[in-house]
Amino acid sequence: MTQLGHDSVTAANCSPSVPYIGGYVDGLYRWSDADWARFPNSHHITITVFGDVNAVCCDCESGDLTPQQAAQWAAKRIAMGARPLIYCSESVWGECKSACQAAGVNLDLVDWWIAGYPGSVGAGNLYSGAAGHQFVDIGPIDISCWADGFVPGAPIGSHPTSTQVSTPAQTSNSGVCNVNLPILKQGASGGAVKSLQTLLNTKAGQNLTVDGSFGPATSQAVRNVQAFFKAGVDGIVGAQTWGLLFL
Repeated sequence: MTQLGHDSVTAANCSPSVPYIGGYVDGLYRWSDADWARFPNSHHITITVFGDVNAVCCDCESGDLTPQQAAQWAAKRIAMGARPLIYCSESVWGECKSACQAAGVNLDLVDWWIAGYPGSVGAGNLYSGAAGHQFVDIGPIDISCWADGFVPGAPIGSHPTSTQVSTPAQTSNSGVCNVNLPILKQGASGGAVKSLQTLLNTKAGQNLTVDGSFGPATSQAVRNVQAFFKAGVDGIVGAQTWGLLFL
């Protein structure tokens, strides 16, 4: 079983009803205290792009931390007595692991948040050995699934999903689309359409070419989903249809 999470450069784009919320503690998109206060019932995944050891997660990607810098950050977190969470893409995961081993980091103490859209495991599924999978990058928000009960930054010596650590009350996934998701219809194009097409393929059994172009085939696939759920069949992807694809 997994739980949903949002992360974004803009806190207002995320839903307060999801169990996991990710935001930045430094860099250009640093969240304010008021931003974090919007999510009192969510696990806070504080993300650093500069290597702040007080953050529970480091961002290892182009323009932010390198695998070697992420490994050094992880070593410092472990020395502080906390499990590090490293965010990286599926394609560089192996390099990150190697960098950690080279730095003397015990991989058993590292938690992983892997980005793949939807990656080799498909949308909404966890990679073996990972705590989280970011499987949708729609623009306003990124959407991830997390191992049920996962505790970001858990103390060394406790299992990362330990029920001994205080966790927020369970929340419904029904609020996943209470955010500023784009309204898409035939003629639209871009990354959001690619994410839509990926979801239609992986979650609704469609067979679309993921090309970022909302043409007749994508429109028909949307209508198929709407008809199946007895929703308004109009071929337009608004909040309700996004929600159907995240069920």
